[in-house]
Amino acid sequence: MIKRSLEESLTKGTTRRSALHGEEGLRWLIELTAVDVRKLAADRPAEVANLVYDLERWLGVRDDRALMRQIRSLLRRPALFQSLIDKISEPLAAVADRRRFSYRYSDGHVEVDANRLEDGAGRAVSYRFTDLLDAVMHVAVQDLGGPYARRVRRCQEEPCHRIFLASRRSQIYCSHRCANLHASRTYRAANRRKRAERARERYRQRVISRLGGGAIRVGRRQRSQESEG
Repeated sequence: MIKRSLEESLTKGTTRRSALHGEEGLRWLIELTAVDVRKLAADRPAEVANLVYDLERWLGVRDDRALMRQIRSLLRRPALFQSLIDKISEPLAAVADRRRFSYRYSDGHVEVDANRLEDGAGRAVSYRFTDLLDAVMHVAVQDLGGPYARRVRRCQEEPCHRIFLASRRSQIYCSHRCANLHASRTYRAANRRKRAERARERYRQRVISRLGGGAIRVGRRQRSQESEG
């Protein structure tokens, strides 16, 4: 019953947002690949309808009834939706890691609708596929070959490695948190010897305080012959 009501609301929805393309489309694509659809369907099924609606916007196939039926069927088939996301993740990871990727289409044809150039309705050049996976992979590859693709990066912080869309050319971390974690670790590594010296000095002062004053020397503990052998 929940899935049926979601599908009905998706079909009868009166609010129509603009198509997802360019930087916005690429950012949405990256966010989509981080989604666990099966978990989302179990915990928050209404969010799956939002994803399906945004998938329609991203593909720009509202006038393709065959593909629209396949897209709407994802509401009842979260496992299939997840498999599509997993496939999209492959070219996205290839771009983030700066390596090659290839995909073979099963069939389809190209179509040009110049009216879309005037009303901003979406992509003027569209490729018609009978298979939803072909359509999804084609649009993903188009977006990943566009002017914003150079900003697709993989976070350099261990163990994050999340794929993100950089806001500037020099950005190598997905968030301030990851950048701060890396800076903190680098600082600790660079100042390890100084921290050790300060720790020895604090220990020396505590020993002096307990002994009631006097000179005392605290050095590094030497490894035993057994541990060295």
